Amino acid sequence: MSRGLFREGDKSEFLKFNGKANGRSFEEFGRRIGVNEKRVVEILTQFTTQYPLAEQLIEVSFLLPETKKTYLAEYC
Repeated sequence: MSRGLFREGDKSEFLKFNGKANGRSFEEFGRRIGVNEKRVVEILTQFTTQYPLAEQLIEVSFLLPETKKTYLAEYC
């Protein structure tokens, strides 16, 4: 049975805020699996940085307007 990031599942103190993983959750996960703290920050930065070119590519794509809106909402 999968419990997500932590052995204690949704009872983890790192999921108490809204029951979902967030930056602190992933920092703790990295710590628990032995990833260097500096490297964890580097990895999280890659995933949380917005790239203007990505938004531009979505806008000029052949996606339907509603699909573009969904992509942009998920990305931003």
